[in-house]
Amino acid sequence: MTCANNPCYIEIPGDKSITHRALLLSLFTNQEDCIIENYANSLDCQTTLNCLSQLGVKFKQTPKKLIINSTFFRNMQLASMTVNTQNSGTTMRLLTGLLAGCDTEFILSGDNSLNKRPMQRLCEPLKLMGCDFEYLDKIGYPPFKIKGGNLKGIKYRIDIASAQVQSALLLAGLNASGFTIVSVPTLVRTHTSKMFQALNIYQRNFNSQICGVKYLEQPIMPYNMSIPGDLSSAAYFLALAAITHSSHLFLPGININPGRRLIIDALIKMNANIKLINHKIINFEEVCDIEIKGGARLKPFNIDYKNIATGIDEIAILALLMSVANGTSYVNDAKELMYKESNRLALIIQNLENCGVDIKACPDGFVIKGGSQIFGDSLWETHNDHRLAMTGLIASCIAKRPINVDNIKCIDISYPEFIASLKLFSNTFDIR
Repeated sequence: MTCANNPCYIEIPGDKSITHRALLLSLFTNQEDCIIENYANSLDCQTTLNCLSQLGVKFKQTPKKLIINSTFFRNMQLASMTVNTQNSGTTMRLLTGLLAGCDTEFILSGDNSLNKRPMQRLCEPLKLMGCDFEYLDKIGYPPFKIKGGNLKGIKYRIDIASAQVQSALLLAGLNASGFTIVSVPTLVRTHTSKMFQALNIYQRNFNSQICGVKYLEQPIMPYNMSIPGDLSSAAYFLALAAITHSSHLFLPGININPGRRLIIDALIKMNANIKLINHKIINFEEVCDIEIKGGARLKPFNIDYKNIATGIDEIAILALLMSVANGTSYVNDAKELMYKESNRLALIIQNLENCGVDIKACPDGFVIKGGSQIFGDSLWETHNDHRLAMTGLIASCIAKRPINVDNIKCIDISYPEFIASLKLFSNTFDIR
């Protein structure tokens, strides 16, 4: 591991959530170039780009820059088509909200994994706005047929905190008469709201959990946007650095949106040696450099409904941190994890238990008695879930014996450079 006096610098890829939104909002410009720099080159974001291409959007792509040219959404002459969002739930939800403003008929479908993920929480409020839905297989699940246009604004409260559902309804609200006001029960990531601010799209934030928009009268101006580093991708290296005594890691330019910083809050409360420095605001998003050193004695940490939405994607790596902390930690209200790319909740419990971790299942979470060594010498099942695969590789780095992660290719869904970055950080790392 790197010497404590000489930090390892890792350039984390651009934020995936912000990249999706930057791509989709290009549909609200009118045949002028939008430039998106440091975009996430993950398979998920490439899926969004492919869907835009299917709708007629033109683009030029280099490793660090995208140039997007689109006709204003309402002026597009779109034929009925099937839009395949592959494995990307973000693409499906946000694009459904956007296409709900069009009177063309579309079929939204995904791969086998995505077609098992429930979509009723999005489809039901869009129906209230005037969009027609027809489920083509299982009720509440993709594939489904939509035909929108002539939407009307609504005031809607989402029962389970979801930034994707809130964002999809706000995108629909830009094409709906009157006002659309969407509230969530707890704080979620606010990328859509902040991007509306940056692009001068009217919105009203009643508080951190309620956002409103109105019908967008005119196309927005073309934009040049630089995407900050993805905190969800950084989380794996932050965890490894916190666990490893001799580590010293520096991550420049990471987005720390208040609605997604659970991993940072957890590390601070667990007594990790972490610093947030060089704070700045870029396109209304808070960005900073993160420095972390290993060697601290980690304390237990608890997660429940009050904070789980600010780190739902990081629960697997947080569970690994809990496994080495000195004391008992718990996660509650994590039912949402059952409907990710896999039943992530069940697999977190199974994989850690197979590694020798003292973990007990609860109806919607788990309890971990930490402090003992992770033995390894086990199979780590991913079910093609990229976040489980990355967590499994981090677990293998700290385990007494090797852990066999059954699929590392799925990591490309969110972080194609992950293994290269991990090798950079840990010169003893060996892909097993």
